[in-house]
Amino acid sequence: MRRQKTLALVALLASSAAHAEFLDRVDLKPAIVTGFVSHHFNVHKHYNENNYGMGYRFGQADVIVGYYRNSDDKNSVYAAYEARWKLIDNLHLGVIAGAVTGYKVAVTPMLLPELVVQVGGLEVAATYAPKVHGQIPALAAVQARWAW
Repeated sequence: MRRQKTLALVALLASSAAHAEFLDRVDLKPAIVTGFVSHHFNVHKHYNENNYGMGYRFGQADVIVGYYRNSDDKNSVYAAYEARWKLIDNLHLGVIAGAVTGYKVAVTPMLLPELVVQVGGLEVAATYAPKVHGQIPALAAVQARWAW
């Protein structure tokens, strides 16, 4: 079942990437980025799911940098590139690719799909990360951003 979910997610992302040329690219503006709340699936360990933190998105460069308290209750810093495409007026599909610290591997690569609702300068982003065996359980997270 896990393999089917992972394959479905990969198919969705591949399909989205293949059709990205037909979608309008979203010009990202500078933004203050919050930490996030998360939910870990099928776990037998207590994880920190209130991942407070702060970050900044550089507008034209589409780069996000920040800090948060991770699920293992350790400090993490990250740097990533964000790309988004407009699905409908206020709904965007995106991807974040970069690296994060604070986990079992000193610098861990990250690649996250995101679904973003944007109303004015407020953005609410939801993401899902599949289980990485021996590293992290599957999780969903929600984050707020304020752009100008």
